Amino acid sequence: MNRSTENISTSSLWKKDVDGSADKLSTLIANAMFQQYIVDERPENNHGVTGGHYENIINSGFKNIVIGVYVVDQGDYYAASTAVATGNDGTYNGN
Repeated sequence: MNRSTENISTSSLWKKDVDGSADKLSTLIANAMFQQYIVDERPENNHGVTGGHYENIINSGFKNIVIGVYVVDQGDYYAASTAVATGNDGTYNGN
């Protein structure tokens, strides 16, 4: 994929909310990503301005999306970092 955008977020998720379930952890990470990338950046939630992450992800000119998730056990909570890249078919050229 020829990457055209990059979006990064981080979340802290309490282990007590995960309760040992990979499905719960996945759902909490997805919800946090949606909140940060979409909900928080809509104009009605962002002082009347559309945020750049929101614009990148909903851009109908892009055909592909790649999502990466990295989770680190921090004792009482998990630190989850996510990266979303959008773009079109092709080969990544490092730019």
